[in-house]
Amino acid sequence: MFTFALAVFLLIITPGPGVMSLAGVGAAFGWRQGIEYLGGLFIGTNVVCLAVISGLAAIVLADTVIRTFCSPSRRRISLILLSELPLPLPKLLSFQCRRPV
Repeated sequence: MFTFALAVFLLIITPGPGVMSLAGVGAAFGWRQGIEYLGGLFIGTNVVCLAVISGLAAIVLADTVIRTFCSPSRRRISLILLSELPLPLPKLLSFQCRRPV
């Protein structure tokens, strides 16, 4: 039980990817886009949380037909996202501050 409590404590005190990406979006694109990004993070996190709590994820993963169909689709979507990830990099590298810091 101590190990579980330690893991929960460490997960609570460390910022996750959502916090870090929100800080990056706010710093790079301003507070308005940061608020929109925060709304998307909030909705997405809660939809996934509700799917897990309601047992929808267990039902979907228990069905072999759905799991067989979703596995290649999941891989394909992951490859598409990974291939598009480097595309905005030149735009981010050429970002200019509007005012001196």
